[in-house]
Amino acid sequence: MHRLRAQSISPPKVNRWWFTLGICIALAGVTWLVFSQTLWHDFINYDDPHYVYENTKITGGLSISGIAWAFSHIHSLNWHPLTTISHMLD
Repeated sequence: MHRLRAQSISPPKVNRWWFTLGICIALAGVTWLVFSQTLWHDFINYDDPHYVYENTKITGGLSISGIAWAFSHIHSLNWHPLTTISHMLD
């Protein structure tokens, strides 16, 4: 008796590196298409003077006392120490 062996048919192999690269390029392209229009928009300056320019703790730059202040004080009716530290670093 002859037994018929079922041959497994494997799907064609796709080079995963090229596939991943293609997805990354496509996502970057879509992101560029969506957000590139903002290059021609004006800067909106609603709260920068209050948050940054008029605050001597932030304009003093990044320091240990500034970091302690960021974690212990409410600024502009909000407690956001990481944002405050980021402004100090800038």
